[in-house]
Amino acid sequence: MIDTLMKKSLFLALAAMAREEYATLKGSSTRIHSPAPATSTSAAIYDMQGRQLHAEPDKGVYIQNGHKYVSK
Repeated sequence: MIDTLMKKSLFLALAAMAREEYATLKGSSTRIHSPAPATSTSAAIYDMQGRQLHAEPDKGVYIQNGHKYVSK
């Protein structure tokens, strides 16, 4: 009987602590905000090996702003 009483009191104490935690979290924002897109003034150009190019190539495949382009 004492064991059951101790379990009940422990359960009630933990429940009270959980309610307090919920009350403190309720007032503040806990959501994850969306990331802001990176704003780049100049879009760098890369070849397929990852080397940065200074100008758009006359022929071949290159990457700019995360997209692949083909020059013929």
